[in-house]
Amino acid sequence: MKSRTLPPRAAPRTTVPPPRTGCDVLAIGPHPDDVELVIGGTCAALAKAGRRVVAVELTRGESGTLGDARTRERESQRAGRILGLAARENLGLPDAGLEFTLPYRRAVAAAVRRWRPEVILAPLPEDAHPDHVVAGRLAESAFFEARLRKIADGEEPWYTRLLFFYPCRTYRHPTLVVDVSDVYAVKLRAMNAHRSQAPSRSFRAAGYNDVFSSVQVRDRFFGGLIGRPYGEGLVATGPLPVTATDQLFFKGCP
Repeated sequence: MKSRTLPPRAAPRTTVPPPRTGCDVLAIGPHPDDVELVIGGTCAALAKAGRRVVAVELTRGESGTLGDARTRERESQRAGRILGLAARENLGLPDAGLEFTLPYRRAVAAAVRRWRPEVILAPLPEDAHPDHVVAGRLAESAFFEARLRKIADGEEPWYTRLLFFYPCRTYRHPTLVVDVSDVYAVKLRAMNAHRSQAPSRSFRAAGYNDVFSSVQVRDRFFGGLIGRPYGEGLVATGPLPVTATDQLFFKGCP
């Protein structure tokens, strides 16, 4: 009987999952250091808990008194690694020149669609710094406009569930205070990565605000509101959903 040579068996096909894109939380900052200074602890705590956190800066901070765009870019990348950010992006809009215009609204909405967050953290649009005010308004607009299919320029629309504002230079009583005590050392390291922004002795003598010291005073104050060493305040933009009654007990809070 003539033997037959069978073709070799094909190797089993394995399905390789596509690389993960998107994020859980999108932290929007007007300048390269705002995320670290205001919500760095929140971002570090989220990353430590396994959440995918992405920071998007609107400007390169090129108009600031201290540092330059290239230096600040290097510092922000280093700070992002310290916080455990999944990615960091800069939209390159003009520092000290942010405006609530249609092109800038579209740019921020495109970033939201690109990263597809569940939650957005953005600066409170009540602030002494005009860029902070406009950045908050742009984020609020993008929160809505990112879901509109007809203005998405062929991109998939995205519906973000929650938007929280973080107060920068203006006090606003927070809706939530995130306990960042356990990761505060990480926040300080990330802040200090922005070395160009630390005022020299001569600057301080001339009355230049030592932002780093002010941050720690603010974080201790917010922490005191919840009986913890350090906290970061967030302001909700609308009613917060309670889908399980256990959420009303804030388990783990003092």
